[in-house]
Parts: sequence; C-alpha cells; structure tokens
Amino acid sequence: MKKALTYLTFTNLLFLLILALSGFIDGVSGRVVYYAAFLLPAIIALILKSRLDVPPKFLPLRLSKKGAVMLLPLIAPTLALVFFISWLTSMVLSFIGEGEVTDVSGNIIAVILTHAVLTALLEELLFRYVPLALLSPITKRGAVWISALFFSFAHCNLYQIPYAFIAGVIFAAVDLVFESIWPSVLIHFLNNLISIIWLRNLEDGKFVTAYIILLLALALVSIIMIALKNNNYKERLKGTFAGKSEHKLSYEPLLFFAATLVIAVLNLWGAR
Repeated sequence: MKKALTYLTFTNLLFLLILALSGFIDGVSGRVVYYAAFLLPAIIALILKSRLDVPPKFLPLRLSKKGAVMLLPLIAPTLALVFFISWLTSMVLSFIGEGEVTDVSGNIIAVILTHAVLTALLEELLFRYVPLALLSPITKRGAVWISALFFSFAHCNLYQIPYAFIAGVIFAAVDLVFESIWPSVLIHFLNNLISIIWLRNLEDGKFVTAYIILLLALALVSIIMIALKNNNYKERLKGTFAGKSEHKLSYEPLLFFAATLVIAVLNLWGAR
C-alpha cells in the first residue's frame, strides 16, 4: 500500500510539473505538452507496477449489457449532485472572490473535443484507471477515497476541489461496481459537455430555468427507477466493497495535498 501511494504521489507531482510547463508554451506545442501531462505520468505508473508488492488489477475495457442498463439510472442523479455541489461552492466563494471560469468560447466542436472528449478520457486514465489498478487489490474502499482525493486536489482550484472530490468518489465507485472504466468516462464526458452548454448559455435566464427543471426531473425519475431495482444495486455494492482489509498509509500523499492546497489558495488570492 505504501509503495503504491508513493508511486501515485510521484506521478501526480509529475502531472502538476508538466501541466505548469504547458502554461509557458504557446500554440500547438503547448497543447501537446498539456496532453503529455496526463499521458506521461500514467505510462510511468504502468511501468512501475511491476515493482509493487501486490500485483495491480486493471479494470476491463468493456461494459456488460446488464451493467449498462443498471448504469443509465445513475447518470442523472450523479450529474444533479455534482451540479449542486458546484453551485454551492461558487456561492460560498462569491463572498471572498470567485475563482477563474473556464473559457468555452470559440468553435463548439473544438471546445467539446478538447474540454469534454479528451478531458474525460485523459483524466479517467490518470485518476481512475491507474490508481484503481494499483490500490483496489489491497483495499477497494481505500482506492475510491484516495483516488478521489488525488483527483480533486490536482485541480488546484478551491472552486473545483469540493465537487471534484464528490465526482471522484462516484466515478471510482461506479467503475469498481460495474467492473469497467467506461462508466466514469461516460459520466465525466456528459458532465463536461453539460458544463460547456451551461457556461455558453449562462446569461439566458430561460435556458438556466429549463435546464435546472429538466435535470431535477430526470434525477427524480432515475431515483424512482433505482428504488424499484434497489436489491440489484445493493448486491453489486456489497459484492464490491464487502469485507475489511489491513493496509498502512504513507505520508507522501499529504505532501501532495498540502502543496496543491497552497497553489489553490494563491490562485484565489491572485484572482482578487
């Protein structure tokens, strides 16, 4: 466990360094370095896996038909929960100076490709596929919480950390429950896609009202569907997270969390 956490801390620090470097490079080269910030640490983690005390267990690159059917009702409530946490966080931060808003202007196809498709694939690779493979053979519950913490603090933004943590817990849990990486990729993509549409139409009062009503209605219907099939979901959860596991933590992740929190505070302070 300690060795896996050390490797994950190293790869996440490398991610931050390469990401920071991409900010100093303009044009296509800057984008290439930005994407390398996700790919290179993930590749290094995969290379280091052979040195782990416990062999990693990678999630299959498939999703069963039964799993897909059970996944669908979870999408709307998840998106509603993440939206609520995002809105609540922005309200709190509005009293001390709100964080930077993502620029989603420009060609809509290009924006969706870079901010929804590629972001979902690359972030799920680095923050779900790799950490779950390294940690889940030791402790599945721990893998969920730890991967969510790395994912949230890696955003280095006080506006994003709270809802990124909630999203990270849900993303990791559904991947383990449905034994596939694709549930989190799908939900992550849809969340980013909806965020793009939301930000591009934020000044349209009718759109905002219609969006909130539609999202809440879909979430309510989905919760009813989940309640009707409650036993099926309980069985999957119990089968995934049953039992206890002994493991020892290491201090390295705390250094990463502290460093990213300092960066988040400085970013917020500089935006005021």
